[in-house]
Amino acid sequence: MGKRAAAITIVAVVLGLWGGVAVAWPPPSGSGGPTPPLVPSGAFGTVTSVNGTATPGTCGMGTTGYFAVESFNGTTPYTVNVGSFTSSFIEPGQSSPSFTDVCVGELVGALGTVSGTTVQATKVFIAPARTTPPAHGVFGTVTTVNGTATPGTCGIGTSGSFELATWQNTTTYTVEVGSFTSSYVERDLRSASFGGVCVGGLVGALGTVSGTTVQATKVFIAPTPAIPSGAFGTVGSVNGTATPGTCGMGTTGSFDVTGFKSSTTYTVEVGSFTASYVEPGQSSPSFTDVCVGGLVGALGIVSGTTVQATKVFIAPARTTPPRHGVFGTVTSVNGTATSGTCGTGISGSFDLATWLNTTTYTVDVGSFTSSYAERGQSSASFGDVCVGELVGALGTVSGTTVSATKVFIAPWRGGSFDHRSNGHRRHGS
Repeated sequence: MGKRAAAITIVAVVLGLWGGVAVAWPPPSGSGGPTPPLVPSGAFGTVTSVNGTATPGTCGMGTTGYFAVESFNGTTPYTVNVGSFTSSFIEPGQSSPSFTDVCVGELVGALGTVSGTTVQATKVFIAPARTTPPAHGVFGTVTTVNGTATPGTCGIGTSGSFELATWQNTTTYTVEVGSFTSSYVERDLRSASFGGVCVGGLVGALGTVSGTTVQATKVFIAPTPAIPSGAFGTVGSVNGTATPGTCGMGTTGSFDVTGFKSSTTYTVEVGSFTASYVEPGQSSPSFTDVCVGGLVGALGIVSGTTVQATKVFIAPARTTPPRHGVFGTVTSVNGTATSGTCGTGISGSFDLATWLNTTTYTVDVGSFTSSYAERGQSSASFGDVCVGELVGALGTVSGTTVSATKVFIAPWRGGSFDHRSNGHRRHGS
C-alpha cells in the first residue's frame, strides 16, 4: 500500500470511529448504493459482543475469534472474524495490541474482505478507552450559607460551609471552607473572603470532591451583576391600540411589551422624563418609531408592571433576505428530460428539483450569464449542464424562475465514460 492509500485508509477509519458509524464497503449485495473510490472495505462501530458474549467488558482471547460491531443509531450488526489472516491490531498508546484488547462497549474498526455483513479482518483499529475525568469542583448558585437560606446571608470568619445548586442538574453540593482553603478570588476585590459568599450569588469551588461534598482549596465569587430595571419584548399595543403597524405620536404616551419567555405584560410610559431613543441606522429615532409588532426595550423606574422609561431601545425591523439562487438536480434541459441531455449554445433553460422541498425551479441562461464553474474543467459552459446532474445557479429569483448570472456544476459522480450527447467526457476514478 502506497503512502497516499495508507493515509486515506487511516483517515477513513478515524472518521468511522469518531462518529461511531458501523458501515461496510462495498455495500452488502442488493443495497443498490455506489462504491465510492479510495474507501477501504470494512466496518466501524461499537463492539456489541465478543465470541458471542455481550457482557460489558468481555474481551477477546488468543488470536482467533470474532466480534460484532454496530453503529449507535443503526440496526445492522457486522460480524468481524480475526485469525491468522489478521496482520495487525492498532491502538494508540499501546505497543503491542491484540485481540485481547477488543472488548464489548469499545469503538473498533476493521479492514478486510466484506461478504454480506461479515468482515474477514486483515487489520483492526481499537479506539482508546473513553474515561470520564474526575470532578475537581462545582459551580452554581448559593442556596444556603452555614445552614441559613435567607437571601443575602453571607459567610462569617474563615470556616464554615455553603450549598451550591448547579445549573445543569438538580444536585446540590455542600462546599466546606476552612484552613485548607488557600484563596478566594473575586474580580475587582484585592482581599476577597468567605464573607463574600452570599445566598443568591454565583460561586465556584475547586478542591476534593467526595460524593456531593467539596473540600474547597479555592473559591471563585462572581460579581453581582448590575441588572438595569426595565422591560424588553414585543410591542402589543401603542396608546391602547393593538392594530399591527400602529406607532407612537408626539413625545408622550405609552406602549405595552410582552417578553419572549414571560406571560407578564409591562406598560411603558414615555414623556419628558424619557431622555433618549436608540435605534440602529436611525439618526434621530423617537416615540413615532415604536410600533405594534416591533421589538423594544425600556430602561427606567419599575413599579409593579409599569416602567417609566428614561431610555428606549428600538430593534431594527426584521426582514427576510431575498433569495439569490437555487441548488438541486437537473430534471430537464431546454424542455427535454432524457437522461444525459445537455445544453447547447449559450442561451436556453433548465429545470432544477431542489433537495429541501418539492419546488422545481426554471433557470434561464444567456448573455446575462457571466460564468460557469466546474471543478477540473477550465472552460465550463451551458454544454456541461446535463439532466441528472447537481447544479447551482445564482442570480435574480422571481417566483420559481431564476435568471442566472453564475452557474456552478458539481463534478460527475460516476466513472469515466462518454456521458454527454455533445461528446464531453467525465473523469472519475
